[in-house]
Amino acid sequence: MPALEIPKDSIVKAEEFIVGWAKELPRDATLALVIDLDREAGLPGEAAVLRDAIHKFITQRAQAYRRRLANCSVWAGPAL
Repeated sequence: MPALEIPKDSIVKAEEFIVGWAKELPRDATLALVIDLDREAGLPGEAAVLRDAIHKFITQRAQAYRRRLANCSVWAGPAL
């Protein structure tokens, strides 16, 4: 099945919107992402490919964020 071609700026805008929106919700809220395409369903399995690609993208971003946090060392102590 061919890869989905999505312009980079669209990905950035979508990510900013989704993350900004999700931050306003309680931490334990159940989230769902609904994508409405302005065309009929395409190839068999297209929905599963899109679902898996989004899941992989979000998982990779979360892992990268966790790595950045783990590499930050913040120490609060008395000022000398």
